[in-house]
Amino acid sequence: MKRCSLLFAVIIYSFSLIAQQPAPSGKGRITGRILDSLSQSPVEYATITLYASNNNVKPLNGTTTNNKGIFTLEGLTPGSYTLTVGFIGYQLHGTGVITISGKTLNMTLGDISLSKRRKPCKP
Repeated sequence: MKRCSLLFAVIIYSFSLIAQQPAPSGKGRITGRILDSLSQSPVEYATITLYASNNNVKPLNGTTTNNKGIFTLEGLTPGSYTLTVGFIGYQLHGTGVITISGKTLNMTLGDISLSKRRKPCKP
């Protein structure tokens, strides 16, 4: 009986140790700058949304641009992602697949131009 209770205690203790381990945090980073396609001026407060490349429904991460149009997404685990950029009055811009791996943990997208949304024609 003592052996069974000792074995049971060891199993329960080992599960509690596994549960206490911190979740793995990524060290990957994606940066870029958002510009108006015509004036080439920075777009402040543009919304950056990150998705897993196989799921464009549930966002994984997001941020907004600063006063210079620059954004940074940090703490990314290796994997494939897509990114969308949006702002009021501009067309939604999507990127192709962005891959973060052990070789390329830091990805710089450079300048991304947003085009103004066209106004609908009145009949």
